Amino acid sequence: MPECGVMAGNCPMVPTVNNRLDAFLLGVVDAIQLSLEIGLSDLVLECDNAEFFRALQKEGVSLAPSGLLISDVKNLIARCHSVEFSLVAKGGNNVAQAIAS
Repeated sequence: MPECGVMAGNCPMVPTVNNRLDAFLLGVVDAIQLSLEIGLSDLVLECDNAEFFRALQKEGVSLAPSGLLISDVKNLIARCHSVEFSLVAKGGNNVAQAIAS
């Protein structure tokens, strides 16, 4: 995949969530939807949430409270040309840290 970077931002109203994973999954769903809407289908997603990676790797439908959001992410990934996920240590994601500051 050629090296190029596009960064897009979005500040939607989000429903109240009960845990960190749900909040993260809502962000991932929104990010992938936005990418597809603007014509991007080769995605690289970097994050520091190991629980997210474990949830994505499980086969079948998840009966966990976050199961519907996990299914949403998997369905959106299926619409992409390619998706690469990268687990990055909290201190190693300089771009995200800069945006959050």
